[in-house]
Formats: sequence, structure tokens, C-alpha cells
Amino acid sequence: MVQNKVGRPRKFDRETALSAAVEVFWTKGYDGSSLGDLTNAMGINRPSLYSTYGDKHTLYLAALAFYGSSVGCAPLAAFEAEASPEKAVRAFFETLLENQTRPGNLAQGCLLASCAATTAGEVQGVTEILAAGTAATVEKLTNGFEIFIGKSQLPPKFPSKVKARLLLDIMQGYAYRARTGEPRQNLFAEIDQKVEQVIAIGEVDVGK
Repeated sequence: MVQNKVGRPRKFDRETALSAAVEVFWTKGYDGSSLGDLTNAMGINRPSLYSTYGDKHTLYLAALAFYGSSVGCAPLAAFEAEASPEKAVRAFFETLLENQTRPGNLAQGCLLASCAATTAGEVQGVTEILAAGTAATVEKLTNGFEIFIGKSQLPPKFPSKVKARLLLDIMQGYAYRARTGEPRQNLFAEIDQKVEQVIAIGEVDVGK
């Protein structure tokens, strides 16, 4: 009697492994991350890495995509969960700073802004990932502001897309400052000012 052979189960969880790869790339960058660094952090051997991801380049792109769909999109989720524009912008900043100024010996800043951006134009596929992520972020923030306009929580002429881009610019600036080791309390202390800058609270007239 011939028995069907059962495939060997994976010895690692793909999401956990990708999260570990993210930390390596985030800390050391693409060029500075060796295969040894990656396999050690991910808890796998090189054959497993090659069979699952193909090579370092493919793993890098997968790590960027994973980051963008998890940590990277957390500020947007926080923004969309709030019921007022002021609270939405505040939640956006608080969430991104929580992710960019992590306690301990973890990498600071943003993987996309601090690391991936330096490989755009050099590592195939990175520019497209960054461009798509930027466009999606601006679109979602713009739509969020438009919803608040529809609820009369922002003035009819509120420049939603301009403000969405301003949010993105501030986010990138925070990533740079966090990466250089600026104390997190300094960055969090500016949130009130940043919220007012984005919302232009003095111009909001809920009665109109």
C-alpha cells in the first residue's frame, strides 16, 4: 500500500518572520542588512529564506509592503476612527510618533521615510512602492477631510488635499527628527501646534 506523503510543515510564521525582517532593515538599511542578520532575526535558514522569498531583494520589497500595511497605516486608521477633525489629526500625530519613537533599542523614525527612501531609484521596485503609498495616504486623508466638510465640521473651502499633503510633510519631518534621536517628549510637545496648523482651528465655523 502506497501512503501519500504529507508536505513538511513550515517551521516559521510568515508574518512573524516578516516583522523580524522589518526590524533588521529598519535598523541597518538595505545594504547594511546581511543574509546572516536576516536569517538570524527571522529564525530560519538560508534555504528557507530562498524558498519562501526568493532572495534578499524580494524579501526587502515584502518587508516594505508588510510595514506599509501594518505599522505604516496605523496613523491613517487612527485618523479615520475619530469623529472630529481636531481629534482625527491629533490621533494621526500621536499614533505616528508612538511608532517613530519606540522605547528600548528598536529603530527610530519610519522604515519608509528613513530607510526605503534612500534606496529609491537604486533598488528595483522601491520607488513604485513609495509612490503608491504616498498617493494612497494623501487620498485617504483628503477623503477624511472631505467627510468632515460634509458634516460642517470644517469650512466649505477647506483645502483638503493641501492639508493632506501638509500632514504627510510633517510626518516625514518627524521621521527624520526621530531617526536622529531627538527626545520623544520634544516631538509630542508640538502636537497641539501641529494640529492647529493643519486644521486652522480659528477658521472653523461649525454653524455654517
